[in-house]
Amino acid sequence: MIHERVLQLEENAKKYNYYQQTLNIEQSRFEDLEDLRNDLNMRLNVWCSLEEWQLATSQWVDTQFSAIDADVIRTRCDHYIKVAISMCRSSASA
Repeated sequence: MIHERVLQLEENAKKYNYYQQTLNIEQSRFEDLEDLRNDLNMRLNVWCSLEEWQLATSQWVDTQFSAIDADVIRTRCDHYIKVAISMCRSSASA
């Protein structure tokens, strides 16, 4: 729902910029819309990562210990740590 609304706003921004260009006036930047898109992408990344993490951990719990690949777990953990740090930095700078 929110994603579709942001896409609609971005399309409107493109139209307005086209109209402004056609009329030879300065084009608006829509910085708030850019910030909204970045924030939405960050939050979506966090939610998708959380869902992936929950699925992966439930699979690991159900896997026989000798069949668990520690390198895969480490790689995935590193990825999720980077996502979390990125979100923290993004939230701190906002």
